[in-house]
This record gives sequence, structure tokens and C-alpha cells, in this order.
Amino acid sequence: MWGEEVADADPDVDDLLGELAYDLDFYEPDPRARAEDPSFFGEERLEREVRAALDRLRAM
Repeated sequence: MWGEEVADADPDVDDLLGELAYDLDFYEPDPRARAEDPSFFGEERLEREVRAALDRLRAM
């Protein structure tokens, strides 16, 4: 999703979704794999990131 532009998309929404997509690249469900790199995160942060993006979308 991120990196692709949609012709009729609101640029602010497009930026927000691009940022979310980038952040979600660091989600790793496996705790053992997550331990290999400090930039990986698990379920709790996944939920926080998605909720924050939804809150920002609602505020637009």
C-alpha cells in the first residue's frame, strides 16, 4: 500500500496511511523473531498504532 499514490485520495489521508503502512512493517507476531531486532514490536503496540491512526482519521 505505501508508496502507491491514489489519484483522488486526500493527501493527508494518503500520508497517514503511508505512515501506518510503514510502521506496520515492523510488526512481528513471533516473540522469538521480535527479540532479534529492537525495532520490531508485538500485539500491544500494533493495537496502539492502529487505534492512533483511526483517531487521526476521525479528526480529519
